Amino acid sequence: MKLSNPEIAKQLEDMLTASMVAKFKQQGHNLTGKGIASIKTTVKDNIGGLLISITGEDYMGFQDSGRKAGSFPPIAALERWVLQRGIASEAKQAKSIAFAIAKNMKRIGMHSKNSRIDLSKRHFISSTIEKESPTINKMLFQMFDKNFNLFVKNLTTKTSKTILNIQ
Repeated sequence: MKLSNPEIAKQLEDMLTASMVAKFKQQGHNLTGKGIASIKTTVKDNIGGLLISITGEDYMGFQDSGRKAGSFPPIAALERWVLQRGIASEAKQAKSIAFAIAKNMKRIGMHSKNSRIDLSKRHFISSTIEKESPTINKMLFQMFDKNFNLFVKNLTTKTSKTILNIQ
């Protein structure tokens, strides 16, 4: 039996994507729009049931869960970020600032629990899923209910065959 229903699956995908985009913007992550444009949710049938996939730019994983201390993040990406934010106007200055940020991130991590007070920019994915879980559950139940009713209807409307005829 197929579990997904294309109409409900599309509604679920659109709702989750819109909710994550809103949370990402609320947290102040919308500098270039590249990350937001990359957020996509898909609902597909899978062997074990339904698979809900959330995809986006690689760095969004770090935006969501932070980054552990101990290693340098990519400095080139930080340089671009510094220039785009208007923190520096020259490449040399941007490189210097990016290096200082990277050094700090190596020491304490990104959105770190240990040395960072503002943790509000973390967990946009899990907090969105948690907030929307009643709606997700309702839509999944609607999908299952529609397909189960269709399955039962198809079973009951098939013509019956005579298995044994006693006279």
